[in-house]
This record gives sequence, structure tokens and C-alpha cells, in this order.
Amino acid sequence: MRKIITLLLFLLAAVLVYAYQDIIIDNTIYIINNIRQPSYTTTKNLYSKNKNYQYISITNELTPHNYQDILNIIYTSLDKRFSTVTFYCPLEYKECYNDISKATSKDNDEELTIIGNLVSPYNNFTNISIYYDTSGKVNLSFSYLYDDDMVVETEKYLDEVLKNTVTKEMTITEKLKAIHDYVVQYSEYDTNYEGELALYGKGLHQSNTSYGLFKNKLAICTGYADTLALLFDKLGVENFKVASETHIWNVVKIDGSYYHIDATWDDPTNNILGTISDKFFMISTEELHELDTTSHTFDKNVYLELK
Repeated sequence: MRKIITLLLFLLAAVLVYAYQDIIIDNTIYIINNIRQPSYTTTKNLYSKNKNYQYISITNELTPHNYQDILNIIYTSLDKRFSTVTFYCPLEYKECYNDISKATSKDNDEELTIIGNLVSPYNNFTNISIYYDTSGKVNLSFSYLYDDDMVVETEKYLDEVLKNTVTKEMTITEKLKAIHDYVVQYSEYDTNYEGELALYGKGLHQSNTSYGLFKNKLAICTGYADTLALLFDKLGVENFKVASETHIWNVVKIDGSYYHIDATWDDPTNNILGTISDKFFMISTEELHELDTTSHTFDKNVYLELK
């Protein structure tokens, strides 16, 4: 009799599970997803822009449901300068691991560069490491281009520039022009950077950063663009960096319109005293393409504000 009762109970349970399988599965997924809460660790960060773009946005939701969510998590992590972020792939998001691998792959360098251009230069990254396991747990670790000491020293340089170049009486355009001219005249393009990178794995003068521009008076396009971006941030001017396949420059938003500024291309050969070009200062996207159709060709499907 005991065996019959056990069998009947088993059959009843099986019938109930079959009848309510969808509800049971949905609730199981809900419980698992709510147990697996995301977390993050931060580093010192005073430079979050907390800015949303048409292409990408800040998110408080650290559980991804699609590829765009993953990009938003990466963007948010950089903007907030997380050292690590841990989250879980939902059970129903079958392509989660593949999409994370795609988003963080070195083959996706162009998209990651764009994301890095939209945060403060201080919060741009050099490397993203990924770890995940069969439980659905994903851990992203970020290494940053500017360490704390570089930020402190660069801030001193930037404050000195503003003190010596900008006055309260200037219009915003005059302030931007004064900063542009100072940076162009102060620094010189580092023609040895690419050779050093190939030989040593890095530039010897850190000319890809604003820190290197000020410390060594040498810069490549990222050094120029970082410096202008940081100075524009201090002025409270909305701005971001734009990248083509071979070049990086700045965009500012003034009175609702977007203008391109390229200090690299305005830097005179050999820094001839008093010779400063303004050919690429405060020009529209249309004017930019009229001047150059190669180095300044960017993806308008990403930089949607510049269409």
C-alpha cells in the first residue's frame, strides 16, 4: 500500500509539474535572476560626465538583455571608472556570452574606441579583461590610461592654462579659440611615436595623453584631443571626441549646434612662432568634409548627433 501511495503522489506531482510547467519555469528564472545581483568596485572618480547619446547611454540596469545593454554597461563602467563590474547573464539571453566576447574583443577595437571617446579622457581605458563561468556570472576588469598621479599632474597644467589664457570678459568662442591656440603653439606633433610604439610597445613620451603633451611638449592626435576635451570640460562646454579609422579630434556643442575642432591638423610644422592655423576650428560637419575626405571620415551611424 505504501508503494502505491508513493507512486500516486509521484504521478500527481508529475501531472502538476506538466500542467504548470510554464509558470514553474518563469518563476524559477525570476528567482535565479533576482538572487544573482550585479555588483561593482570603483576607483577614485571625479570626472563622470553622466551623459547620454543617441548611440549609447548611462544605465542603472546591470543585467543585460541584448547587445546594446552590454555596450551600455561598458560605457557606464568607464564613465563611473569602475575597476570591476560583475553581473549575470539572464537564462533567457542565450547569446549573452557570445555578445560579451564580441563587445570586448580586440577585433571590436573601433567600437570600443568610440565608447572611450565619449567619457572623460581620464576615464578612458587601455584594457578590458573578461571572466565568465557556467553559472552565468560575468566579471569585467578595466585598466585605465591615466593613473592617479597622472591625473593630479595634468590637472595642475590645465588650471595653469586656463589661468593664463581665459578671461571672464571673453565670449565662449573666444575662450575656445584661446585654448586651441595655446595648445597648438605649446606642443609639437610627436613624429617618433609610431616608430617607438613598434619598437618598444609604447611611446617614450606618453604623447598619446594630455599628461605627455604638457610634460614633454609632444603629442599625437589623442594627446591634442584629450587636452582640449579636458579644458573644455573645465569651461563647462559640452564636448566629445570623434574618431575615424586613423585620427581623433574634438566636437563641441554651442547654442544647440555641433562644431569640429582639430588641434592636430591646425598645428604648424616645427611650431613656427606665431604661425597658428584655424582651418579646423569651429567648423560644421559639412565644412569638415569639404576640407578633407579621408582622415576625418567618421561613422555617422554612431555619431548620430553629427548627421
